Amino acid sequence: MRVDPDTRQTAGETIYDAVGYGVFAASDVFAGEGNPAPDPAAGSSIARVFANVDTGDNANDFAAGAPTPGSAALASVPEPSSAALIAAGLGGLAWQGRRRS
Repeated sequence: MRVDPDTRQTAGETIYDAVGYGVFAASDVFAGEGNPAPDPAAGSSIARVFANVDTGDNANDFAAGAPTPGSAALASVPEPSSAALIAAGLGGLAWQGRRRS
């Protein structure tokens, strides 16, 4: 696994996401998700395709290119309708009311 010298995991820390990139030999340990992201050329970097999407596969989630810190686009995510939110809230309140009875 390629690890940045400044990146360390200490006991008790939770890993929320892991990225592996490039080609891995059979003896290497791949700690990323799914398949490795592409190996960037010298002077390039890998970046998330969409900042708010994690498919669980580094090959889908990351692309190689020029460094662009903090500028990943946001994928459009459908928002629930007001009626669905109200129904869910009322359903939750009704369920809580039955638990207390």
